[in-house]
Amino acid sequence: TALGIVSLGQTLLMIAGGVDLSVSAVITLGVLLGASVMEGQTAMMAPAILSVLALGVLMGLVNAFCVLRLQVQPFIATLGTMVIGRGIALAYTKVPVGRVARPYLFLSEGSFLGLPIAIYLLIAAVAVATFVLHKTRLGTYFYAVGGSPGVARAAGISVERIRLVSYLICSFTAAMTSLYLLSRMGVGDPSVGPGYEFDSLTATVVGGTSFAGGRGGVIGTVGGVLMIAVLSNLLNLLNVSTWYQQIVKGLIILFAVAVYRQTR
Repeated sequence: TALGIVSLGQTLLMIAGGVDLSVSAVITLGVLLGASVMEGQTAMMAPAILSVLALGVLMGLVNAFCVLRLQVQPFIATLGTMVIGRGIALAYTKVPVGRVARPYLFLSEGSFLGLPIAIYLLIAAVAVATFVLHKTRLGTYFYAVGGSPGVARAAGISVERIRLVSYLICSFTAAMTSLYLLSRMGVGDPSVGPGYEFDSLTATVVGGTSFAGGRGGVIGTVGGVLMIAVLSNLLNLLNVSTWYQQIVKGLIILFAVAVYRQTR
């Protein structure tokens, strides 16, 4: 569920011609912020959730400013904000902090009609992303801007505004992911987050979304997420170290990109 939600945001952004490595930092900071604000109090659940979502919006604005105003390449800009975000998180704490209120655990432990709530969350996220991409003008603009910014601009589309929205959506989904992971962990753990940037990229690229923009879709990303989940579980069962798992995922990205270039 966590990887699925953040990968959907990454998909929409990449279709619009961007990329975001800072999603892992948003997740880490979101978990720490949410746990610190909530501190086990049910009355603080709403403020904690709102503060985490606001954090996601803020990071999206920062990324968009770096890319659209400062003209920094998206990969470099979001790599920089990722490092800054992780630095802030580690400066704040190196050990778990805070705790969630008992009712908040329902997100990860609850069920309805025999299915975990997490499944419903993922289904809802997939439905919303699919609707945005294929049933709204915004989705059409995402494909147009990612496919050919010049043509899109000539057609009267505000390329900068569409890309701003795409960065906001991506960071917002990362914040939503942190809220779910906070429910799973129960505390604000600074070790949560790292790895999601490349896992989400891997799932998105394997699912058929192009780094160049203008091509991709939700269903492909869902398939990519399932593949990464199965692969990770298999490697964990085989006791393969985290470092070697990253090598495997990196090779998968290279293979997917190579296949895409050969089939263009």
